[in-house]
Amino acid sequence: MRSFLLITILAVAFLLINILVVSQISTSGRYLADLEDKTTVVAEENSVLEQGVDEATSLATISALAQSIGFSRTQVIYATGKLPVAMEKIR
Repeated sequence: MRSFLLITILAVAFLLINILVVSQISTSGRYLADLEDKTTVVAEENSVLEQGVDEATSLATISALAQSIGFSRTQVIYATGKLPVAMEKIR
């Protein structure tokens, strides 16, 4: 009779420990799933931000912005005639 009582108490203790462990594992799994969802959202936001940076730093955008604030394109001038006096003395 004593051994039956001992086995019953051990079985109930094992069952309670098992319930606690399973509960902890499921909570951890839920937490991990939430982290994975947040990681996905952050990765999508990162992609959108990268596209924005690429667009903002594109040559066409910078050129349009520069023209809108008063910068203009410079013209290349080629010297086809005689060089200035300062340049002649260096040579």
